Amino acid sequence: MLELLPTRRQDVVAKYLMKMKDRHKVEIVSMDMWNPYRAAVKAVLPHARIVVDKFHVVRMANDALEKVRKGLRKELKSSQIRTLKGDRKLLLKRAHDISDRERLIMETWTGAFPQLLAAYEHKERFYHIWCYTNEVIPGKR
Repeated sequence: MLELLPTRRQDVVAKYLMKMKDRHKVEIVSMDMWNPYRAAVKAVLPHARIVVDKFHVVRMANDALEKVRKGLRKELKSSQIRTLKGDRKLLLKRAHDISDRERLIMETWTGAFPQLLAAYEHKERFYHIWCYTNEVIPGKR
């Protein structure tokens, strides 16, 4: 990280980038997906590759999973919703952090609600982009 600017305005970001020493040497810029940031970087550092940072991609994956979970819950009877108690917290956990007991609970949910399994697997794939171990994604080898 180079700097935290007082505002997110495109002109302020561009002005800051223009003042950078050796800005022509910048090859990669990691940032969130806010369009004014992207526009400022493209204008001032047109040769630099823009990469979305891990935090924002992972947050989007978690938000997408949450949207699927909430949509599913809206369609359920109250007795079915009770069987999903604690589902949000468990679904946001990484696959490698889930205990055997939690895995059984999750398998019950995902067996009954395949769209929940699909959403969870997609979330894990997004995390896996930054994984440099032999971590296994559920359902994949």
